[in-house]
Amino acid sequence: EGELQYQIRNWYYFTYLSGDHIVEQHVHNLDVGNWINRPADISFVLDSLPELARQIPELAGRLDAARIGVSGHSFGAYTSLAVAGLRVHFPDGTARTFTDARPVAFVAMSPQGLGKIGMEADSWGGISRPVLTMSGTLDKEIDGGPATERVEPFQHMPPGDKFHALIEGAQHMDFSDARIDPPERAADHRLIVGTTLAFWDAYLKKEGSFPDLLRARGFLDGQSGLSCVGAQGTLSVK
Repeated sequence: EGELQYQIRNWYYFTYLSGDHIVEQHVHNLDVGNWINRPADISFVLDSLPELARQIPELAGRLDAARIGVSGHSFGAYTSLAVAGLRVHFPDGTARTFTDARPVAFVAMSPQGLGKIGMEADSWGGISRPVLTMSGTLDKEIDGGPATERVEPFQHMPPGDKFHALIEGAQHMDFSDARIDPPERAADHRLIVGTTLAFWDAYLKKEGSFPDLLRARGFLDGQSGLSCVGAQGTLSVK
């Protein structure tokens, strides 16, 4: 792969290729209303499930309010953790939580670390339900911060059904469907999908423990080695 191909594939790290993306992220940082509106949207959707089932006959009997999971990537990771019980510190010095008690488990891919979107050291202490956070070893913060910052939410959450999947060589957009193609990145995507599905099957469908399901499906070797053909990573548990 040539240098230009690399830059195009990773356009969000190169200013001259990503003007619109930079504007979007700047709005993310300035418009603190989104810090409130994003989790409020989740609660609104959950409030609306009975009406959705009424208006869409195909959904009747297919919405199980006792087995709800919330997942998101990047700003969506913030949203997922906010609904889980994140304590968000606002620029005016106030702090708020947006907990919704209805979801039973959460997935946060590429979550923000300390100092981002109102995150401080106490932000994750109130998250008691099962959470899987995921990131890549090349998954830098949008401001250029190191990929290790995306592990901080897992490190600061209280123990008990908390997991972090670190995918070797994965970058920020490897957690989106954009990485089904090119083929050389598809293996990371398969590992991400397989790990996530095992988490949902463990906590929403109660099919067994999350690590046991990963082992049974060939994604976990021993206690911490995540892998599938062409991709590898580590699973941290607490």
